[in-house]
Amino acid sequence: STLTGVIRGLSTFVQLIEKDASSHKNYIPCVNIIDRPRFPWRGLLLDVSRHWMSVNVVERTLNAMELGKLNVLHLHLSDDQGFRVESIEHNLLHDRKDFFTQKDIRYLVELAKQRRIRIVPEFDIPGHTTSWFIGYPELATEPRPHQIETKWGVMKPTMDPTKDSTYEFLDSFFLSL
Repeated sequence: STLTGVIRGLSTFVQLIEKDASSHKNYIPCVNIIDRPRFPWRGLLLDVSRHWMSVNVVERTLNAMELGKLNVLHLHLSDDQGFRVESIEHNLLHDRKDFFTQKDIRYLVELAKQRRIRIVPEFDIPGHTTSWFIGYPELATEPRPHQIETKWGVMKPTMDPTKDSTYEFLDSFFLSL
């Protein structure tokens, strides 16, 4: 009864198409289907922070999610190993070549919207923030030069929650997205 329902129904319909082995013709078997989601949140997490994935990979993932009737893409955009989204105002956050531009993000959000998929961006704070400290070491509890982590685990330092400047930076960052 909704456009989302029609899209999900078409996904089911496409998956029913079979090919006859002898005639090589496509057909749809006669079936009775009751198809509704069991859970309201049917999501997938992509950790692009620790393992970079291009726009093309995320696009293919969204297409597959549509066929699987998943409706939430959780994008893990920052961690100790990488910061993967462009910040115009805080341009030292993405010091590597592997990040999504603002245009990329707008494209992916629109693509997801067309497929009735919500994108939930995640920025780890106050921990797992070594990538933030490359360009902004003053945010850290240990303000010194930092490097991108290449190993896994719990890293020190974290963002310094005792400084007003940390909150001012975060406010500015999130409002700029």
